[in-house]
Amino acid sequence: MVKCFCEARDGALWMGSWSSGLLRFSDGKFTQYTTNDGLSSNQINAIYQDREGSIWVGTADGGLDRVSRQIVTTYSKANGLATDNTYPVYEDQAGVIWIGGRGGLTWLDKNGQFTRYGETNGLIGQYMSLFEDREGALWIGSFGALTRMRDGRFELMAGPNAKKIDLPDRSTVAIYQDRAGAMWFGTIEGLVRYKDGVAKSYTTRDGLPDNHIQAIHETKDGAIWIGTRGGLARLDSGRFVAYAENEGMPGAQVRCIYEDATQRS
Repeated sequence: MVKCFCEARDGALWMGSWSSGLLRFSDGKFTQYTTNDGLSSNQINAIYQDREGSIWVGTADGGLDRVSRQIVTTYSKANGLATDNTYPVYEDQAGVIWIGGRGGLTWLDKNGQFTRYGETNGLIGQYMSLFEDREGALWIGSFGALTRMRDGRFELMAGPNAKKIDLPDRSTVAIYQDRAGAMWFGTIEGLVRYKDGVAKSYTTRDGLPDNHIQAIHETKDGAIWIGTRGGLARLDSGRFVAYAENEGMPGAQVRCIYEDATQRS
Protein backbone atom coordinates (compact mmCIF):
# COMPACT_ATOMS: atom_id res chain seq x y z
CA MET A 1 0.00 0.00 0.00
CA VAL A 2 1.28 3.46 -0.92
CA LYS A 3 1.46 5.77 2.10
CA CYS A 4 3.01 8.98 0.76
CA PHE A 5 4.01 10.76 -2.46
CA CYS A 6 6.54 13.30 -3.61
CA GLU A 7 7.20 14.61 -7.12
CA ALA A 8 10.86 15.52 -7.54
CA ARG A 9 11.93 18.51 -9.60
CA ASP A 10 13.17 16.19 -12.34
CA GLY A 11 9.60 14.94 -12.76
CA ALA A 12 10.16 11.59 -11.07
CA LEU A 13 7.41 10.46 -8.69
CA TRP A 14 8.57 8.96 -5.40
CA MET A 15 6.21 6.76 -3.40
CA GLY A 16 6.59 5.36 0.10
CA SER A 17 4.98 2.05 1.01
CA TRP A 18 3.90 0.37 4.23
CA SER A 19 6.43 -2.46 3.93
CA SER A 20 8.08 -2.50 0.49
CA GLY A 21 10.39 0.50 0.73
CA LEU A 22 10.52 3.31 -1.83
CA LEU A 23 9.30 3.33 -5.42
CA ARG A 24 10.53 5.83 -8.01
CA PHE A 25 8.47 6.23 -11.18
CA SER A 26 10.18 7.91 -14.12
CA ASP A 27 9.96 7.54 -17.91
CA GLY A 28 7.27 4.90 -17.53
CA LYS A 29 9.40 2.64 -15.31
CA PHE A 30 9.36 1.80 -11.60
CA THR A 31 12.56 1.43 -9.57
CA GLN A 32 12.35 -0.02 -6.07
CA TYR A 33 14.65 0.90 -3.17
CA THR A 34 14.73 -1.20 0.01
CA THR A 35 17.05 -1.98 2.89
CA ASN A 36 19.11 -3.95 0.38
CA ASP A 37 19.90 -0.59 -1.26
CA GLY A 38 20.83 1.15 1.98
CA LEU A 39 17.49 2.32 3.38
CA SER A 40 17.23 2.01 7.15
CA SER A 41 13.72 0.50 6.93
CA ASN A 42 11.19 -0.69 4.36
CA GLN A 43 8.32 0.94 6.30
CA ILE A 44 8.07 4.47 4.90
CA ASN A 45 6.17 7.23 6.71
CA ALA A 46 7.09 10.37 4.75
CA ILE A 47 8.97 11.67 1.70
CA TYR A 48 10.19 15.23 1.15
CA GLN A 49 12.55 16.86 -1.36
CA ASP A 50 14.57 19.79 -0.07
CA ARG A 51 15.72 22.83 -2.03
CA GLU A 52 19.06 21.17 -2.79
CA GLY A 53 17.33 18.20 -4.41
CA SER A 54 17.92 15.63 -1.68
CA ILE A 55 15.09 13.22 -0.91
CA TRP A 56 14.38 12.85 2.81
CA VAL A 57 12.64 9.66 3.89
CA GLY A 58 10.98 9.27 7.28
CA THR A 59 10.64 5.65 8.38
CA ALA A 60 8.60 3.79 10.97
CA ASP A 61 11.50 2.24 12.83
CA GLY A 62 14.82 3.15 11.22
CA GLY A 63 15.05 6.90 11.69
CA LEU A 64 15.55 9.36 8.84
CA ASP A 65 17.22 8.65 5.48
CA ARG A 66 18.68 11.25 3.12
CA VAL A 67 18.97 10.11 -0.50
CA SER A 68 21.33 12.20 -2.60
CA ARG A 69 22.91 11.08 -5.88
CA GLN A 70 21.93 7.48 -5.08
CA ILE A 71 23.82 7.65 -1.74
CA VAL A 72 21.78 6.99 1.39
CA THR A 73 22.73 8.63 4.69
CA THR A 74 20.84 7.53 7.80
CA TYR A 75 20.19 9.56 10.95
CA SER A 76 18.80 7.93 14.10
CA LYS A 77 18.33 8.60 17.80
CA ALA A 78 22.05 7.90 18.18
CA ASN A 79 22.70 10.96 15.97
CA GLY A 80 20.31 13.20 17.88
CA LEU A 81 16.84 12.46 16.52
CA ALA A 82 14.06 12.50 19.11
CA THR A 83 12.73 9.20 17.75
CA ASP A 84 13.40 6.57 15.09
CA ASN A 85 9.69 6.64 14.12
CA THR A 86 9.86 9.77 11.98
CA TYR A 87 6.87 11.62 10.48
CA PRO A 88 6.46 14.18 9.05
CA VAL A 89 9.54 15.74 7.38
CA TYR A 90 9.42 19.42 6.41
CA GLU A 91 11.83 22.16 5.26
CA ASP A 92 11.13 25.74 6.31
CA GLN A 93 11.98 28.94 4.44
CA ALA A 94 15.39 29.14 6.15
CA GLY A 95 16.36 25.70 4.89
CA VAL A 96 15.97 24.01 8.28
CA ILE A 97 14.68 20.43 8.23
CA TRP A 98 12.02 19.64 10.82
CA ILE A 99 11.24 16.04 11.77
CA GLY A 100 8.23 14.96 13.81
CA GLY A 101 7.45 11.67 15.49
CA ARG A 102 6.37 9.87 18.62
CA GLY A 103 9.29 11.00 20.77
CA GLY A 104 9.36 14.70 20.02
CA LEU A 105 10.17 17.30 17.39
CA THR A 106 13.70 17.59 15.96
CA TRP A 107 15.35 20.52 14.19
CA LEU A 108 18.23 19.80 11.80
CA ASP A 109 20.26 22.86 10.85
CA LYS A 110 22.41 23.37 7.75
CA ASN A 111 25.50 22.22 9.65
CA GLY A 112 23.97 18.83 10.39
CA GLN A 113 23.33 19.57 14.07
CA PHE A 114 20.16 18.30 15.74
CA THR A 115 18.11 20.16 18.34
CA ARG A 116 15.24 18.43 20.12
CA TYR A 117 12.01 19.98 21.32
CA GLY A 118 9.42 18.37 23.55
CA GLU A 119 7.28 18.86 26.64
CA THR A 120 9.91 21.03 28.33
CA ASN A 121 9.42 23.51 25.47
CA GLY A 122 5.63 23.46 25.82
CA LEU A 123 4.95 20.91 23.09
CA ILE A 124 2.40 18.15 23.64
CA GLY A 125 1.86 14.71 22.11
CA GLN A 126 3.02 12.85 19.03
CA TYR A 127 3.81 15.25 16.20
CA MET A 128 1.93 14.44 13.02
CA SER A 129 1.80 17.57 10.85
CA LEU A 130 4.02 20.57 10.10
CA PHE A 131 3.35 23.65 7.98
CA GLU A 132 5.04 27.05 7.69
CA ASP A 133 2.66 29.89 6.85
CA ARG A 134 3.40 32.94 4.69
CA GLU A 135 4.45 34.98 7.71
CA GLY A 136 7.09 32.39 8.65
CA ALA A 137 5.28 30.86 11.61
CA LEU A 138 5.61 27.09 11.93
CA TRP A 139 2.37 25.28 12.80
CA ILE A 140 2.76 21.96 14.61
CA GLY A 141 -0.08 19.46 14.83
CA SER A 142 -0.04 16.59 17.29
CA PHE A 143 -2.26 14.15 19.12
CA GLY A 144 -3.72 16.46 21.73
CA ALA A 145 -2.63 19.91 20.59
CA LEU A 146 -2.07 22.54 17.91
CA THR A 147 1.01 24.71 18.47
CA ARG A 148 2.45 27.69 16.60
CA MET A 149 6.13 28.60 16.71
CA ARG A 150 6.77 32.24 15.92
CA ASP A 151 9.97 34.22 16.50
CA GLY A 152 11.48 31.21 18.24
CA ARG A 153 8.66 30.85 20.78
CA PHE A 154 6.05 28.09 21.02
CA GLU A 155 2.43 29.13 21.54
CA LEU A 156 -0.29 26.61 22.32
CA MET A 157 -3.26 27.42 20.08
CA ALA A 158 -5.50 24.47 20.98
CA GLY A 159 -4.94 21.93 23.69
CA PRO A 160 -5.19 21.46 27.44
CA ASN A 161 -6.19 24.82 28.96
CA ALA A 162 -5.89 26.54 25.57
CA LYS A 163 -8.58 27.33 23.02
CA LYS A 164 -7.28 30.22 20.92
CA ILE A 165 -8.62 28.34 17.90
CA ASP A 166 -11.83 26.38 18.33
CA LEU A 167 -11.17 22.89 16.94
CA PRO A 168 -13.64 19.98 17.01
CA ASP A 169 -10.81 17.84 18.37
CA ARG A 170 -7.32 18.77 19.56
CA SER A 171 -5.61 16.03 17.53
CA THR A 172 -4.44 17.87 14.40
CA VAL A 173 -3.47 15.48 11.61
CA ALA A 174 -3.20 17.88 8.65
CA ILE A 175 -2.36 21.60 8.25
CA TYR A 176 -2.52 23.75 5.11
CA GLN A 177 -2.69 27.41 4.05
CA ASP A 178 -4.62 28.28 0.90
CA ARG A 179 -3.80 31.06 -1.56
CA ALA A 180 -6.30 33.38 0.14
CA GLY A 181 -4.29 33.09 3.35
CA ALA A 182 -6.76 30.95 5.27
CA MET A 183 -5.35 28.19 7.47
CA TRP A 184 -6.97 24.75 7.29
CA PHE A 185 -6.71 22.22 10.12
CA GLY A 186 -7.72 18.59 9.76
CA THR A 187 -8.61 16.79 12.99
CA ILE A 188 -9.96 13.35 13.77
CA GLU A 189 -13.42 14.90 14.31
CA GLY A 190 -13.69 17.35 11.43
CA LEU A 191 -12.13 20.13 9.36
CA VAL A 192 -11.57 23.80 10.30
CA ARG A 193 -10.95 26.87 8.14
CA TYR A 194 -9.33 29.68 10.15
CA LYS A 195 -8.93 33.26 8.91
CA ASP A 196 -8.87 36.66 10.59
CA GLY A 197 -9.54 35.08 13.98
CA VAL A 198 -12.66 33.24 12.84
CA ALA A 199 -12.86 29.43 12.79
CA LYS A 200 -15.45 27.62 10.67
CA SER A 201 -15.91 23.86 11.12
CA TYR A 202 -16.94 21.30 8.52
CA THR A 203 -18.09 17.72 9.16
CA THR A 204 -20.07 15.00 7.44
CA ARG A 205 -23.11 17.28 7.79
CA ASP A 206 -21.47 19.54 5.19
CA GLY A 207 -20.78 16.69 2.79
CA LEU A 208 -17.46 15.31 4.00
CA PRO A 209 -17.33 11.51 3.59
CA ASP A 210 -15.75 11.10 7.03
CA ASN A 211 -14.75 13.35 9.93
CA HIS A 212 -11.26 11.88 10.31
CA ILE A 213 -9.23 14.23 8.10
CA GLN A 214 -5.86 12.99 6.81
CA ALA A 215 -4.85 15.34 3.97
CA ILE A 216 -5.60 18.85 2.69
CA HIS A 217 -4.52 20.29 -0.66
CA GLU A 218 -5.43 23.22 -2.91
CA THR A 219 -5.00 22.53 -6.61
CA LYS A 220 -3.85 25.13 -9.13
CA ASP A 221 -7.46 25.82 -10.12
CA GLY A 222 -8.21 26.90 -6.54
CA ALA A 223 -10.19 23.83 -5.48
CA ILE A 224 -9.73 22.53 -1.93
CA TRP A 225 -9.43 18.75 -1.77
CA ILE A 226 -9.73 16.77 1.47
CA GLY A 227 -8.56 13.23 2.12
CA THR A 228 -10.34 11.31 4.87
CA ARG A 229 -10.55 7.79 6.22
CA GLY A 230 -13.81 7.40 4.34
CA GLY A 231 -13.02 8.90 0.96
CA LEU A 232 -12.06 12.04 -0.96
CA ALA A 233 -13.92 15.37 -1.05
CA ARG A 234 -13.78 18.59 -3.09
CA LEU A 235 -15.05 21.90 -1.76
CA ASP A 236 -17.60 23.36 -4.18
CA SER A 237 -19.67 26.48 -3.41
CA GLY A 238 -19.35 26.03 0.35
CA ARG A 239 -20.23 22.35 0.37
CA PHE A 240 -18.21 19.24 -0.22
CA VAL A 241 -18.68 16.80 -3.07
CA ALA A 242 -17.54 13.36 -1.94
CA TYR A 243 -15.93 10.61 -3.97
CA ALA A 244 -15.95 7.01 -2.72
CA GLU A 245 -15.03 3.51 -3.90
CA ASN A 246 -18.26 3.10 -5.86
CA GLU A 247 -17.27 6.15 -7.93
CA GLY A 248 -13.91 4.74 -9.00
CA MET A 249 -11.74 5.35 -5.95
CA PRO A 250 -9.29 2.45 -5.41
CA GLY A 251 -9.94 2.55 -1.66
CA ALA A 252 -11.80 4.52 0.99
CA GLN A 253 -8.80 5.77 2.97
CA VAL A 254 -6.98 8.81 1.49
CA ARG A 255 -3.74 9.58 3.33
CA CYS A 256 -2.17 12.06 0.90
CA ILE A 257 -3.14 14.27 -2.05
CA TYR A 258 -0.62 15.46 -4.59
CA GLU A 259 -0.95 17.42 -7.83
CA ASP A 260 1.79 16.69 -10.34
CA ALA A 261 3.33 19.05 -12.88
CA THR A 262 0.60 18.20 -15.40
CA GLN A 263 -2.05 19.29 -12.81
CA ARG A 264 -3.28 15.74 -12.27
CA SER A 265 -4.27 14.93 -8.69
